[in-house]
Amino acid sequence: MQIKPVTKQHLPEYAEVIRQSFATVAQDFGFTRENCPNHTSFVTDETLRRKIKPGYYPYACFADGKIIAFVALTDIGGGVFELSDLAVLPAHRHLKCGKALLDYCKEEVARRGGSKIELSIIDDNTRVKDWYTAHGFVHTDTKRYASVPFLVGHMEWVEKSNYPIPLGVYRHYKGNHYEVLGFARHSETLEDMVIYKALYGERATWVRPLSMWDNPIEVNGETVKRFEYIGDTPAQS
Repeated sequence: MQIKPVTKQHLPEYAEVIRQSFATVAQDFGFTRENCPNHTSFVTDETLRRKIKPGYYPYACFADGKIIAFVALTDIGGGVFELSDLAVLPAHRHLKCGKALLDYCKEEVARRGGSKIELSIIDDNTRVKDWYTAHGFVHTDTKRYASVPFLVGHMEWVEKSNYPIPLGVYRHYKGNHYEVLGFARHSETLEDMVIYKALYGERATWVRPLSMWDNPIEVNGETVKRFEYIGDTPAQS
């Protein structure tokens, strides 16, 4: 199994890989050319050909000289890359080439000076959402688009050295422990937010402005941190 960049000469082959891979999603959600013509399972070679321009980087996973998986990155500026069309032929999904392609993309983004990967999914596709979450992506928001009949979820991955604060466990000045899961941006104000989970009680997940996370506060006449970092892994209970 080998991952390498592909060119427009490979397009007919990787286009078929994309269609076959996403056909299982279309089947699961009941999508057809009539009710969801813009779903990736129905993408045409010409649509994919129009994506080929400066800043578009397609990659494929090869086995025995044939493409078995595909992914593309698009440089959308500001160190951000969009990941699209991650596809693995159903017969080869046990080989973990999807993870291999995802890891390859993270390395490519870092090599090209980027710091973030963004992607879109069917928000109700919890299996895919959970898979990306397990590989370091954070769900940031959802939106409806007239072009598709489903709610679109947006996710992102940030290169760790570019995190505004470390992921991991923090102690609140009142004593409770919380785990920082990731970061997001407010859709209206564009304010940076921290996504974190309580490590006690019902373990609810919360969002707090970054500016209210690492600012010092005064308690009993002393200046203390609102949240103090204590480690990268929650204690086992």
